[in-house]
Order: sequence, then C-alpha cells, then structure tokens
Amino acid sequence: MGAFLIPKHLCRQMDAQLCKFWWGESLDPKYRKLHLLGWDTLCSPKYEGGLGFRKAELNNLVMLARNAWKIIENPDCMLAKILKVRYSPKTDFLNAKCPDKCSLTWKCLHGIKELIKPFVSWIIGDGKFIDPWCDKWIPNLGSATPNPLTLQDPSIKVDYFIDNHTRTWNVSRLSTHFDDAFVKKIVTIPLSQHCTPDRRA
Repeated sequence: MGAFLIPKHLCRQMDAQLCKFWWGESLDPKYRKLHLLGWDTLCSPKYEGGLGFRKAELNNLVMLARNAWKIIENPDCMLAKILKVRYSPKTDFLNAKCPDKCSLTWKCLHGIKELIKPFVSWIIGDGKFIDPWCDKWIPNLGSATPNPLTLQDPSIKVDYFIDNHTRTWNVSRLSTHFDDAFVKKIVTIPLSQHCTPDRRA
C-alpha cells in the first residue's frame, strides 16, 4: 500500500472482509445479524464515537502520501536519487512529469504527488531552491503569475530577486518579471539575515 495505488474494487473487498469479521456475517441468511452501527461510523475516530477503523482506500492514499513526503523532505535518500535520475534530472520531485512509458511505482507516486502539491508551501531562506514560476512561495497567493511580456528563464530561482548584500528584495528585477500587485506582496515577505536553506511548510 505504500508503493502502489490499490484498485478501488480491491479496497472495497478488503473493507468487506473486515465488515464481515466485525459484524459476524455468515453466508447462511438465518444467522444474518443486525448492523447496529454503520461502517462510516465505525471508521470515525474514537473521540467522535467510532472505533477508528481505517478504510482501505484512504489508508492506501495516506501511506503513498507519506512516502511521497519522505522524498520531498529528503531528496538525498537513495529512492529519491534513483527516481530523479530516471524521471526528473532537470527539476525537483514536485515539478516532475509523468511520461507515457514509466514504472507503475512512478505513476502511483506522481498521482499522489499531484494531490499533495497544492498543500506544500515554502518558507524563504537563501532562495536557491525555490522555483518562482511553479512553487508556492508567496503567502496567501501561492505562486506568482509571471509578466507575459518577459521571457521566463527556467534556471532562475528566488535568490535571483534577492540582494544578498543587504538581504532585501531587488525591486527592479521583481518589476521586470511580475506585475505591481505581485511585487507589493513579495516585498512584504521578510528575509532572514542568515542565509539558511529554504524549507517547506
């Protein structure tokens, strides 16, 4: 479950087996028991009156998301390095594409990555890792819409817009690549005087 996306019909079968065990189901209709609590109630947390059972489909998504998050948080681990060489040599895991001919493991990780990607944001440190065009790095706005009149350079990172001598935003560069509304929002983002690495929130 932590490596592959289990088909929904198989997840339903797994839930059905747990249901039968809990409710004491039998194939003989004479011994069919009354279901005093619905399955959704039993799967609710204990503090909500349930028993904390896990639905197979949701459990599968959670385990996949946990492994995807490990790759995001630890890009130097063996699995992350292997996947990067094979599928995203020029970008990071969050912005990697899913080619037509790829392994089932990558398809599953890519699918779950797209689900958690909207919830991943950045706290700016030195700005050397954040992609200004794709990553969510502006509070309350997410990513910035680039100026359509200026050519986007895929090699540019957020540190390009930071004056490292004064640790302030370079407004002239920002104004070249973004409109005034985004520039006003970006310059309000505080910058640390210590060049710590960018981190995710």
